[in-house]
Amino acid sequence: MKTFILTIFFCLCTCFVQAQAWQQLYQKADSLRQKRDFETAFPLFEQALPLAEKEYGKASENYLKTCDGLGTCMSDKVQAEVHLNESLELSAKLNKKSTIHIALLTSLAACHATRGNYSKAEPLYRECVGLSQEVLGTKHTTYAFSLLYLGAINKEMGRYTEAESLYKQSVEVFVELLGKKHTNYALVLNTLADLYLEIGQYALAEPLYKEVLQICKEVLGEKHHLYAASLNNLAVLQKEKGNYAIAEPLYKTSLDIKKATLGAKDLDYATSLGNLGTLYTDMGIYDAAEQMTSQAVQIIKEGLGSNHPYYARWVENLAAIQRLKGDYKTAESMYREAIVILKNILGISHTGYATCLGNLAELYCSAGQYALAESMYQEVLDTQTKSLGKEHPHTINSLQIIADLYCDMGNHALSVPMQLEILEQRRTIQSENRQDFIGSMVNLSSQYQILKQYDKALPLIKKACSLSKDMIAKNFSFLSEKEKADYYKSQIEEGFNKFNAFAITQTDLNAELYDQQLFSKGILLNTSQKMKSRILNSKDSSLIATYNQWTNLRFALAKYAQMEKAMLEATKVNLDSLENLANSLEKELARQSEAFASITDNKVPTWQDVQKLLKKNQAAIELVRINKFGIAKTVIDTSAQKVNGKFPEYKVHGLTDTIYYAALIITAKSKTPELVLLKNGNDLEMLYATYQKNAIAFQEEDTSSYQQFWQPI
Repeated sequence: MKTFILTIFFCLCTCFVQAQAWQQLYQKADSLRQKRDFETAFPLFEQALPLAEKEYGKASENYLKTCDGLGTCMSDKVQAEVHLNESLELSAKLNKKSTIHIALLTSLAACHATRGNYSKAEPLYRECVGLSQEVLGTKHTTYAFSLLYLGAINKEMGRYTEAESLYKQSVEVFVELLGKKHTNYALVLNTLADLYLEIGQYALAEPLYKEVLQICKEVLGEKHHLYAASLNNLAVLQKEKGNYAIAEPLYKTSLDIKKATLGAKDLDYATSLGNLGTLYTDMGIYDAAEQMTSQAVQIIKEGLGSNHPYYARWVENLAAIQRLKGDYKTAESMYREAIVILKNILGISHTGYATCLGNLAELYCSAGQYALAESMYQEVLDTQTKSLGKEHPHTINSLQIIADLYCDMGNHALSVPMQLEILEQRRTIQSENRQDFIGSMVNLSSQYQILKQYDKALPLIKKACSLSKDMIAKNFSFLSEKEKADYYKSQIEEGFNKFNAFAITQTDLNAELYDQQLFSKGILLNTSQKMKSRILNSKDSSLIATYNQWTNLRFALAKYAQMEKAMLEATKVNLDSLENLANSLEKELARQSEAFASITDNKVPTWQDVQKLLKKNQAAIELVRINKFGIAKTVIDTSAQKVNGKFPEYKVHGLTDTIYYAALIITAKSKTPELVLLKNGNDLEMLYATYQKNAIAFQEEDTSSYQQFWQPI
């Protein structure tokens, strides 16, 4: 009898130990899964599964819970789908109306969504909503999450109205159950803000993002990856609004937190890298953009594989950078890779496919293959109009591209009404304080110049220049010297140059031309001097020490740059590392010194300010180098059908390589600057400049330089 009792006791102990072992393994694995550490969680779930089967049997919730955890952590998503389908079949036999069955449905739907199989994921999520409502009721977090997931998949499929409705329903449930200081409430609020951002409703998105950030800060702290994600999302919004100075530090802080908490192989970290690259692309800093985006693409490829829509999206972004850098061959290859993925997985009616096709069309347009580009653009516009509506930013951008193409093809009867519609849409839906709005104004102004409708062209180009100056005032102070030059060249210079080319054809724009030149010189030359003055006068010992470190580093870099290659290699100096350090220090100095700016620092000088400094017998002369506006190139479209044995030929207008020099002269008595136009700029820069240099070098009498350069003035 004693032996029998001992045997029973031993068996009970063994069962208890096995159950305890499963519970410990499962809890540890599930905790890692919640932290997104799937790689570490997966083997623990593998160990827990046979323990659950042995102790509880396959007809148990604990076994199915372990199956669910194992499936969600599998890196091979095809294998995960098979595993989860088998688990669902078992669950359905036991009790289809159970919480674990809903969990398995959700995991399988997420698995399909991760692979981009949205058409398979959507009905599963819809089934989850119905089951959770039936089993748990509408006042339960599982029901709220099911609404959230269904909304997310509808957003991915371009069904924005349904997505918004589902998100709002989810918000209401979470508020009632958890209150407004809970991370789950913050999560669904963030997804609603993401939706508004995607459809261009920035005024609705911003307060939501800020509320999410505050919740994460209070509940989780500033070192949590969800707080970092909130920073990243707010940075995306600021970038879209054109606030680059605000966006960059938000991106960088988010990136640092994600790297520390999630690691440098996490998809969220890759997203932040790519987003920072997108910011640099918008700012025209293409080398930094390429570096960030390439890293993001590699991480995403390792995490999701090379046949996923998210991978295709970032390959597309990398292609755009190559196009902007002029490497059309590489860009075309990347665009085509992305298009194949998106077409196979999302289908030709999806906006993601349409957008990528439009980018490839833009590449063909740049290469002069107008007919091929036009047919692609029209397909893109039709798809986006049906999926997103006429007022979506993507649709407007596509319309802008087609309008510009028609202008280049000389079809102004089509182009001008389209340009006017675009301007009104951008002004109403987005805002005037955006680079794309400014670009639209410059494009329409140029078109009116081609048509010789100067009275319509003038107010547009003047307004565009004024808005560009506002953009510079907003963003320039935090940039390094190189970044200022890059930003000016990529975002501002063309509009200013087109104004200059227009001004010399008119009789009453000399004052504006003079002031524009003062502004252009000032933004690139004076900012550093202002920064130095503020820092040295601040009496901030730490700030001054950082400034001295930066100047010493810049001096060292200049010294190394003069060395022979062999000598530089012998020093074992990493120039890239030093340059990055100097760049970071400089930007930090720019940010800190901005606090010492006075109101007078922001005053833009005018020609009248210069005039006040002139004595009775003095004159001030500004020389402006101008590219003449006219026929910039002739395009022979080999992608079109021949007419009478010839391909179509188009005279494309723009800034030409014909150089003028405008000398703007003021004296103490001038009522407006006087213009002297030197139309032989190409000869001055090549022929006569060479002659002058040779005359100096060989100490010969110079008999023509005065007549060519100064006599007209």
